[in-house]
Amino acid sequence: MSLTIRLPNQTYNDYLPKTIALGTPLHFFLDFDLLVARDYDSSTGWYERVSEQPAPILQQIGRDQYAFCGKVLAVEVFRREFDIYYFVLLDCGVPVSLTTVDFDADPGSGDLGQHAPHPGRWLMGIGYLALAWGDTAEHPCTQTLSGTVTALDRLVLRPGPGFGQLRPEEKLQPLSFAPDQIFLTLNVSD
Repeated sequence: MSLTIRLPNQTYNDYLPKTIALGTPLHFFLDFDLLVARDYDSSTGWYERVSEQPAPILQQIGRDQYAFCGKVLAVEVFRREFDIYYFVLLDCGVPVSLTTVDFDADPGSGDLGQHAPHPGRWLMGIGYLALAWGDTAEHPCTQTLSGTVTALDRLVLRPGPGFGQLRPEEKLQPLSFAPDQIFLTLNVSD
């Protein structure tokens, strides 16, 4: 399976070999940015539970934006004073990690809310997919994947010539690339 995902600057800074190039083999997990229960206008993404059990899917709809549908494999619940967050491992044909929040849940009453992602249930939604390393991850629900870099693109966001342009690269140097954005295309296997 080929996936294009964003490589966050901090994630790259945590990468110990310090160089990623075309053909580099990587071990990582896939992680969605924060998803909000049934907030279809959320800029980060949304999710909802579905009752039918369609085929698992992870479908690219933008450079690093994906529509997904999958079965919940594992969940960790994190309660805060006013919110409940769920760390989820979802089988979408490949395992992906989600961090979700349900603003309708009531942590004080113990009510997990009607959108709680229980194991065995199905979720669907839209979100932005990023890469994270298994050894530095703070997400409690992950599954390590392997993949090879087949394309590396830099969105130039530094002022000056080339601003706003996407350009292919062969190798990332062991330096911070912020504010530029890096997108990796990986041939993924689990």
